[in-house]
Amino acid sequence: MKAVGTQGQGLVDVSTGSPEHPGHVQEPADRDLLQRFIAQHDESAFAALVARHGPMVLAVCRRVLGNGPDADDAFQATFFILVQKAASITQPELLSNWLFGVAVRTARKARTAAARRAHHERQVVPVASPAPPDSDWDDLRSLLDEELEQLPHKYRAPLVLCYLDGLTNEEAARLLGWPIGSISYRLARGRELLRQRLSRRAAFAPVLFPALLADLTPEPLSPALADSTVQTAMTLAQGGTLAATVSPAVRHLVEGGQKVSRAGLVTLVVAVLLTLLVAVAGIAASSELSSASAGNSSQPSETSGTGGCGCR
Repeated sequence: MKAVGTQGQGLVDVSTGSPEHPGHVQEPADRDLLQRFIAQHDESAFAALVARHGPMVLAVCRRVLGNGPDADDAFQATFFILVQKAASITQPELLSNWLFGVAVRTARKARTAAARRAHHERQVVPVASPAPPDSDWDDLRSLLDEELEQLPHKYRAPLVLCYLDGLTNEEAARLLGWPIGSISYRLARGRELLRQRLSRRAAFAPVLFPALLADLTPEPLSPALADSTVQTAMTLAQGGTLAATVSPAVRHLVEGGQKVSRAGLVTLVVAVLLTLLVAVAGIAASSELSSASAGNSSQPSETSGTGGCGCR
């Protein structure tokens, strides 16, 4: 069983999630590991985060990109984005949820880049490229991650924790600070929303939905990939530049992740400003109507005081 982090709790049971059971090995929570990395550039803390969440991130990347170097690039880029954004994560106890979103967006960007590269190569050297086997299934696996990433947080978070991270309902409830009944309801509701969203993308998705959910399993992480990711991350954390540290493909993905984050922040600021402008305009309009109504009621009637004197 994986380690589970909870707010305000430094150590969490990795066997059953029950601290009252003696003899169970405990590991630091994500919040503590992330804080150690931010404050001290602690390599062992970052390595623990990669070991804990790397299998989930790699599984996301491979569902989108297949088992090849593009998936490894997206995997590494996801953790290098974590290096750059670690201090800005507001809910470190939900790091797996954050990493899932970054992995989905990064893998999609890598898929677009790979498609462009393949198109260019076909133009230079035309070759026949037969459709890969099980392409419909692979497409659905990729769509599942995309649609899961679009769900509201209250449904996405428990699905990521229970299906991708393999936590029990009780562990997820404790991590999120929700009653166990809320977890069960939101898991059921989240599954149904996900099934509906997939049905709109592919007519045969409902038939395969149970198998798709069962396929949401972590991928074994090779020591070589994990070690390479950690060592490069530490170089970046200590001031190394992307250009001098990573391949052009990974650099493109990391920089793309930064642009997406900035674009999301700009979109949020614009949305807030528009909301405020609409509210102010509404208040101003309401004030003007009230003033006009008060002014009309204070004016004397046009016929009052004439007494019919002009009728002779």
